[in-house]
Amino acid sequence: MSLSSSVKERALRLGFTARHISLAADIPYSTLNKFLRGERSLDSNKLERVLKVLHFDLNYELNKPAPISNKTPSYINNYLNDIAGIYNG
Repeated sequence: MSLSSSVKERALRLGFTARHISLAADIPYSTLNKFLRGERSLDSNKLERVLKVLHFDLNYELNKPAPISNKTPSYINNYLNDIAGIYNG
């Protein structure tokens, strides 16, 4: 996941709009909106202000483990179906 996507997700979880963030971080709305859409990057100063508004821990976000999927891989499902067919067959 890109940084802009992570920031956007965090803002949504907190119920913040891009307008709220741009005002609180003192960044032009159009600049922030382009960043959130992945169309531009922010300089370190602007990015730091956005992250501060969202209480976004960049170090944690960059180092957190990948989420574990709850979906069973298809090859396991196929194997289990084959086994069930042998015993039910």
